[in-house]
Amino acid sequence: MDNFEFRQELITKFVDTRDEKAQAYYKFLRQVLISSTTLLGILVSFYHKSNIEDENQLIFSICVSSCAIGILSLSFLLFSEVRLLKSIQNQILEELTRLVDI
Repeated sequence: MDNFEFRQELITKFVDTRDEKAQAYYKFLRQVLISSTTLLGILVSFYHKSNIEDENQLIFSICVSSCAIGILSLSFLLFSEVRLLKSIQNQILEELTRLVDI
């Protein structure tokens, strides 16, 4: 195995590892998003205004709001990651088009 093949193998391993890491990250974020959305749904479904004191109602409202903000933040994160990857893909496509035209 010469130096070129060794470098090519290392680059291939690097790219494969990076792709696996990205997939694991997205799976983790998706699971957290699903879990937190389910928790929010459960919290809201158990809400009964008539039998909750004012202090407990305030704490409940803060918990539900925090959960909703977390879900929204996670959704923005996933969306921005997808947009960033699409932007990078477009830049690579433009570079390849430029190289083919030369």
